[in-house]
Amino acid sequence: MKKRGEWMDPDFNKRDSFHATIAHPHMTAEGWTRAYEEAWRTFYSKENLTRILSRWSQNPTVYWNLVFTLMWYKNAALIEKQHPMIAGFFRFKERRTRRPGFAIDPWPVHLWKRTKEVFRLFVAWARFLKEMEEIWLETRPRSEMERRVVERIERIQGEIWQTLRIAEWQQAYQEAKTALPARARALLDPFEDLSGRILLGPKDLDAFLEKWGGLQGRIQQLYRRVAGEEGPAKRWIDQLSHLHREAWQGTKAQEWREVYADLKEKLPSRLQLLYLKFDALGNRVVFSRQDLKDFWAGTRADLHEKRFWNIRPLRLIVALWKELRLTTAFARGVMASLSVSRGRVLQN
Repeated sequence: MKKRGEWMDPDFNKRDSFHATIAHPHMTAEGWTRAYEEAWRTFYSKENLTRILSRWSQNPTVYWNLVFTLMWYKNAALIEKQHPMIAGFFRFKERRTRRPGFAIDPWPVHLWKRTKEVFRLFVAWARFLKEMEEIWLETRPRSEMERRVVERIERIQGEIWQTLRIAEWQQAYQEAKTALPARARALLDPFEDLSGRILLGPKDLDAFLEKWGGLQGRIQQLYRRVAGEEGPAKRWIDQLSHLHREAWQGTKAQEWREVYADLKEKLPSRLQLLYLKFDALGNRVVFSRQDLKDFWAGTRADLHEKRFWNIRPLRLIVALWKELRLTTAFARGVMASLSVSRGRVLQN
């Protein structure tokens, strides 16, 4: 390349795998770098890491090795923006250690710069760890009891949800949201959350059917508000009402109660099933902290809009407790895995 007179970046600090140091024949250096970074973001996305780790949930040793490797590599690629083989987790920047030609900052300037950098780093780490925690929650190795409970819920509750056509209703409501006014969404949003509830017995079933049966009353309230109007909102309300009314006629409440009453298997405590949700669209059980994410998003919106009256202290305390419990469980899993790995190394 030198003999041909082609351009090469003279800065030897860029001679790594994540800087453009030569001219690409079809892309600018900026476009090339963006494509490179986008490839890493796609690979380390929550969806892709979930797929990767899900394949190894039956093998705890391989699973945890992958978790540690992916955490290290993702931190390097997306937070440090360096190759994993040369990246660490925290950079110590000595004030006087500067490259030739760069001025040495006074102490106050240096401290202010580092304070901002470290703060941004800690915020990025917090988001990163919560995302890995969520991936772990969805993909972690399950106990035999958890697998039996999930299978049972999917079998019984899946049939109930299909009979009531809840997935169809939820899909239609998601498509209708853009056309419905805010007041309509305020009336119907609780029913979207209701579709993710787990039913563990006859009492849960009766409470769910009572609330789901009240959906038609909410829809009638909307009808009165849009009476005489024509447009997409009215058409969506018609469709949602028709779906609910038609499916409700097939309700087999007594038969479902008997199925739950006949179950003799001992269930785990509700505390152990705290993060269990039913995915109506996929007709399956998932472990998720989506309700917590929705709660924090709503809380931030209320604070931003100064709607302080919408913030319920008790709900805030419960959400904080659930977050702390989940983080503690994740940390215990990490420490237990490290202990097992260390034991194997010592044995060898």
